[in-house]
Parts: sequence; C-alpha cells; structure tokens
Amino acid sequence: MNLENSKSENVLKISTHMFNLFEKNLEPKIEPTYKDIKESVKLVIKEYKNYIKNPTDLYLIINKEEKEREFIPSFTQNEINIYIKQKDKCKFQNPEEEYLYAKTQYKMCTKCNVRKNLTEFKFNTSGTDGFNKDGYRLRRSECGECTKKSDKGKNEAIKKAKELGISFKPPEGTLCEICNRPSMKGNVIIFDHCHKTNKFRGYCCNSCNRSIGILGDDIDGLLKAFNYILKFSPKKIIQNKEGLLSVV
Repeated sequence: MNLENSKSENVLKISTHMFNLFEKNLEPKIEPTYKDIKESVKLVIKEYKNYIKNPTDLYLIINKEEKEREFIPSFTQNEINIYIKQKDKCKFQNPEEEYLYAKTQYKMCTKCNVRKNLTEFKFNTSGTDGFNKDGYRLRRSECGECTKKSDKGKNEAIKKAKELGISFKPPEGTLCEICNRPSMKGNVIIFDHCHKTNKFRGYCCNSCNRSIGILGDDIDGLLKAFNYILKFSPKKIIQNKEGLLSVV
C-alpha cells in the first residue's frame, strides 16, 4: 500500500468526519468555536485511533494551542445583549471578540497607578452607552483588584449607614448634593461614601460621583482641578464657619 495515499485517505476521512460533526451539532450559519473544534478533534481521535499513528502528539498540539490562546471567560446574557442592542456602535460583534483584542492592550489603573492588561478592568455598566466613540467597550477607570477593595468598602459603608437608619436607596425625589439635579435615565442618584473611612457622605448623581472619583476622590485631587480653572478664570473664594467654600 502506498504510504502517501494511505495518509491522504485518512486525512480525508478525518476532515469529512469533522465536517459532519459541525453540520450535525451546530446551528446553520454559526461558525464553530475553538471549543467545538477541540471536542470534535477528540471524537475524531477516538473514532479513528487506528488511523492516527500517535494520538498523544495531536493532544499535545491541542493543549499547547489552548494554553497559548488562553481561556476566554463566559459573559452574562446582559453583556451579550449590549453588543446586540448597540451593534451600530460597537467595533466587535460580541464580548468574546473584544476580549481577544483586550488581551493585547494595556491601561493605567487610576487607583493603584499600575499599568495592567485591559482585561483586568471591568466593563462600565452605568450610563446608556456601552461603548466609546471609537466603538470599544467602556471600562472602569480602576482595575478589578482595586474594584474588589472598593466593593468591600462600599458594603461596609452600607452596613454602617443601615445601623444609622440611612437607606442605600435614595428617598424618592432626592436631588444630587453636588449639582442639585434630580435622578434621570442614564444618570441616577446613588449612594455615596468616603473610601477612606467607609462612612456615608450623601446621595449624588452617577456623573458627579464618577467625576470626583476620577479626580482621586479626595480634596487634594479636587483642589488641583479647582486651581487649574482659577488660573484662567480668577475668582475670590471664601470659607464660611462650617468650612464650606463659596465664590464672591
């Protein structure tokens, strides 16, 4: 028997079998995922083990490729729906595609000031738009590790506030304590707390809350922005007995 013809025949059988698996197990017009291909190859090895000289070699190749590619996390249906509903705005068709892109990108965390891979920054779930002007998914300014620490502090703040009879949910009709605007679609009033003491500070809109967070969530950061504006628009500032500032 000609060895090359035998090899070609086996490859043809394997290829045909994999094609049949895709046709049988997948919905029409849906491309097979890496997992589908991997499972199909395993089935091929099992069924055609007599045709494959060394199945272990093929397993090693699959595992090596999987390690290099790395695991793509699963995404919630809500996250998938954002890509579907805003398909005209997003650069990628689904979160899986964007995850592979994000693996090649880096970003500086605004909390720990460490440059980290973009996948370590969670998606920003606030607001009506899920994507920026370039079509990339909006992400939090702080990394996932800092977000966990922040969430832990937030939960402690909620617990402390509850003990004082303060509700996490703002009372109906509550205005933002910074801009004095009411809650509205895409910019709701939320519970705000001090990230150092984990004490309730008040209720403010999401936009104002994010703004002070980006500026460091402290007086030093706000003063830097304040003084920057004063250079181009000089004003006289006074401080009253309660320590509050006002422009005269």
